[in-house]
Amino acid sequence: MRDRAQREVGKVLIYGMALVAVGAVISPWVYNACMAVAEVTVNKRTNGLVDRLGAIFRQADFGRFFEWGMAAAAVLLFFPFVEWLRVGRGEIRYRDTPWSLVRLDERADLATGQPLRRNRRGIVDFMKGLMVMASGMIVMAFALLQTKTFVVREGQWPFSEMPWKMFGVALGLAFAREWALRGVVMGIFLRAMTPRAAVCWMAVVFAGFHSLRPPPEVTVVDPEAAWVGLEVLRKLVGRLADPRVWVTEVAPLLVLGGLLAHARLRTASLWMPVGLHTAWSGMMALFHQWLLPVPQTSALVRTLVGDSLHRGLIPLGGLILVWLLVYFLTPPDVASSPRST
Repeated sequence: MRDRAQREVGKVLIYGMALVAVGAVISPWVYNACMAVAEVTVNKRTNGLVDRLGAIFRQADFGRFFEWGMAAAAVLLFFPFVEWLRVGRGEIRYRDTPWSLVRLDERADLATGQPLRRNRRGIVDFMKGLMVMASGMIVMAFALLQTKTFVVREGQWPFSEMPWKMFGVALGLAFAREWALRGVVMGIFLRAMTPRAAVCWMAVVFAGFHSLRPPPEVTVVDPEAAWVGLEVLRKLVGRLADPRVWVTEVAPLLVLGGLLAHARLRTASLWMPVGLHTAWSGMMALFHQWLLPVPQTSALVRTLVGDSLHRGLIPLGGLILVWLLVYFLTPPDVASSPRST
């Protein structure tokens, strides 16, 4: 059983590398397709959805298209990946697979991993995660405003008109990502390694994929060039030679990935990770809309605060505090209990 689980971990890593390579290759194709839609909607009115997409595409830089290329590659490769996981398993019920959303029955061997269980307190756990992460990010934003490293955009005032659509999108994305990462991938890891190792690996996986989001300073000359995606990938890897990138960008992502994985482990369900992830994505989108970073010349200040709420030592400290709160808000016996809670 453990040997098979370790082989599945290898398949996950191969899938991740293939995703990055394919996403980089197809990103200029994604760019050309999206810009074709943008050009059509400049002077010609179509239906509302296409017009809105065209406006989004016209305002996006190549980094966004690079991200969308990665997302497209993840979807394209996911179903072959699932079929590859099933090779050698023989006849197995869906509910006994690591991506099942229902708990295993009492005859299942729970020593080989931690299955997701029905959580009767799921809504409570979701709200806990939502409120803890949202509160932590509001405190971080308030601290950054007090230090004058961020200012409220002119004409913008938080909570004057709550953009609920942002939270709806954040909830959908959080559910999809948590099901894939903390549901499928972590379910496989927990069958092949200790819980502590699984949490650490999930932190690395989360930080690795989110580090593929190009920052504004990563630019390209010709976004239509055939191999421009690989050029962006080379620049992203090259940035890791700077120790400040590890401290201000990678470290907060590692903590956030570990926090989400630990919440899944402590509750044996996805409710709390989805709440945490929804609050993080939603509040990040709101703060990007409402707050404007003040350019800093001091290297020390840039290290402390960065240019967003997920970069810098202050966000890193805030995420560590949220992790501690999650630890104290989750009962220690849920993860080891063989029954649903």
